[in-house]
Amino acid sequence: MTERGDLQGVQPVPVNGVPAKYATLKQAERAGLTVPRSLLLDGEHSQADIEQFLNASADSRFIVRSAVECEDNIEHSLAGHFWSSAAVARELVAETIIQAQQANQAVLDSLQSTSHPQLILQEYIEHTVGGVLFSPWSFFTDYVYIEYSDSGVKRVVEGGDSHSAVLCVDTQYADPLPLLDTLSHLKSELASLCNQLRSIYDFPVDCEWAYNRQKHCVVVLQVRPQTHFVGSVLPYSKAEVNSLNDWNGHGIDHAITSTDLSEAWQFTALSESLGRLSPLSFSLLQQLYTDSVPTLHLLGCKAKAVDFMCYTPDGTVLVDPSREQSFYKLTLFGGFQRGMHQAKIQQEAQRAMSEYDHSAAFSYDILLQLFRYWIAANICSAGAGRESLEGSSASDSPHAYELAWVTELAIEKPDKLNSWNELNRWGRALFLFELNKLKRELRQAAQRANDKTDLHNPSQQNSNADNYKLFCTWREYQAGDYQSGKSRQHQQAPYALYDFALLSAEESGDVQSLASSKTVEGPVYIIENPSVVNDIPAGCILITPYFDNRWVGLIRHCKGIVVTRGSRLSHSAIIAREYDVPYYVMPQLNLDALQSGQQIVLDSAGLKPAKSP
Repeated sequence: MTERGDLQGVQPVPVNGVPAKYATLKQAERAGLTVPRSLLLDGEHSQADIEQFLNASADSRFIVRSAVECEDNIEHSLAGHFWSSAAVARELVAETIIQAQQANQAVLDSLQSTSHPQLILQEYIEHTVGGVLFSPWSFFTDYVYIEYSDSGVKRVVEGGDSHSAVLCVDTQYADPLPLLDTLSHLKSELASLCNQLRSIYDFPVDCEWAYNRQKHCVVVLQVRPQTHFVGSVLPYSKAEVNSLNDWNGHGIDHAITSTDLSEAWQFTALSESLGRLSPLSFSLLQQLYTDSVPTLHLLGCKAKAVDFMCYTPDGTVLVDPSREQSFYKLTLFGGFQRGMHQAKIQQEAQRAMSEYDHSAAFSYDILLQLFRYWIAANICSAGAGRESLEGSSASDSPHAYELAWVTELAIEKPDKLNSWNELNRWGRALFLFELNKLKRELRQAAQRANDKTDLHNPSQQNSNADNYKLFCTWREYQAGDYQSGKSRQHQQAPYALYDFALLSAEESGDVQSLASSKTVEGPVYIIENPSVVNDIPAGCILITPYFDNRWVGLIRHCKGIVVTRGSRLSHSAIIAREYDVPYYVMPQLNLDALQSGQQIVLDSAGLKPAKSP
C-alpha cells in the first residue's frame, strides 16, 4: 500500500479549455494593465467573430500566434509559441490564420498529439523599444531584471544584441544597473508595471513588453511563470573586489568579504546542487547542519564547526573543500563509534520516514529530523541512492533549497525502507517536501499582505514586512523580527549583480553563465556560421558565435553550449536552464584555438583540454 502527498505550487493552468497564456493575458487586462486586443481562435469562432474583431480595431497590422497547451513545456518552446506570424496587414489576416492552423496541425501531428490547433489573433503593437522582464529578480523582492532592445522585443527573445538593466521598484533606492540614459523615462512605467504584476500574480513573472510610443505607455504582450530564477547578470570580472568591504554580510553569518577571496573558497558540486540562496535559505541550512552535529558525532565524525560554506552577495554558496573534508572526517575512534550507533540510527530513520505525515503543517523539528537522518544515510551509504526517486518530482524541482521558490511536489511513500541507499533517497525527497511547506507559508503570508495593500500605492506595498522575510536570518525569522530584512535586501542587491560562481574563471574577458555552471566533458562541435547549419550532434559541447533558435529542440542533447554573444532571457537560455545544460557567453573566445572533435572540459573556470585516459 502506498500513500501520496501533494503540494501544489501556484501556476497558471488552462481554464475551461482556455490556454494558460491567453488566460493570464486576460487576467492582466481585467486588472487594468494595457494589453493588445486579442481573440482566441479555438474552433468555436466564426468568420463573423474575426471580422467584428478586425473592424473594432484602430490598428492596421495584426499577428497570429499558436496557443496550444502542450507547447508550454521544455520539450518544445516553453518561452514562446510553436508558430508566430510576422505583423500582417488586415487583408492578409484570413490567409495567415489558415497558414497558422496548417503549421500548428503539422507540429501536433509530429508529436502524436490529439489536441486541436488553438490560435490567438492580436493587434500588433507598433514599437521599437521592447523586451522581457523577470519580476522579481531572483529572490530580490523589490528588484526586476530586464533585457531590452531598441530594435523590438523579438531581438531579445531570439538572443540578439540587447541591453540589461536591474531596477529597484522602490523609489527610495537607486537602480543597481540603470536603463540607458535615452530610455530613463521608462523607469517609472516599468516600476509601476512590476508592482502591479506582483499584486496580480502569485508566482514569479516572466513578461514580454513593448513601449507604445504613440500612446506613451508600456504594453504587456505576454505573461507566464518564470521557470528558473535568472541569477546574477554581470561577469565576476567586472566586480570591484574592494567594494565588498562595504557589504560585509550585514549580519549574515559566514558571508564572504574581500579579505576572504584569497582563501580556498571554490564553486563545487555542493555549490551547484544548492543553487543561489536567499539569506534566510542559507541561514536555515547553516542551522540545520549545526543542529545535526550531535548525530554526526554518534557516527564518529569530527564535525567541530559548520564553517565549510561561505555566502556570497549573489546567493552563490562557495565551499572550502579542506574544511568540508575535515567536518566529515572520522575521529581516532570514529569507526568504532559508528559501528556502535549506526544500527540504532538506521532504525530511528526508518521509523521517522515511514511515519512522516504529508498533510501536517510545517515543523522545524520535523525538517531537522529528516535532514539529520538524510545526512546520516548519505554518510553510511557512501553517497549511494542520490538519484531521483521514480514517481517523485521533489528531487528534481528547480531551486529545491531556495525558500523563495514554491514548486509542485508529489511523493509516493514506499512500504519498506530496508537499506541506507533507500533511506538516502527518501530522506532527501521527504526533506524537500517538508521544506516546500515552509515555502508555501512564506508565499501565502506575502500574498495576504499584498492583498491588503493599494495596488496603485507602491510605497504601501513596499512597506510590508512579509515581503522581506527572505532577507532575515533563521534566528530573526523564528523570533518574528523581520525589520532588518528590507534594509539587508537593498544593501545586498548592488553586489548581487556579479556572478560569484565564476570567481575562479580563467578565461580572459567577460565570461557569463546563462544557465547551469556544473562541470561537463565532451567533444567540441564548432559552428562558425549558424545560419547554414540545421543539426547538432548529440553529446557535444557546442561552440558558436550565437545560438540560432532553430536549434532550441536540440538543447537537451548538448553537453554544454558556449557562445560569444547571448542573453539570459532568450528562448535558448531559458530552455538550457530547464535541462540543466551549462551555457556560457565568452566574448573573447578564440575559435581558431579549438577543433571540432577535440575533447574538452567546460566548467565555471572556462574551457580546458580533457585529460588523456
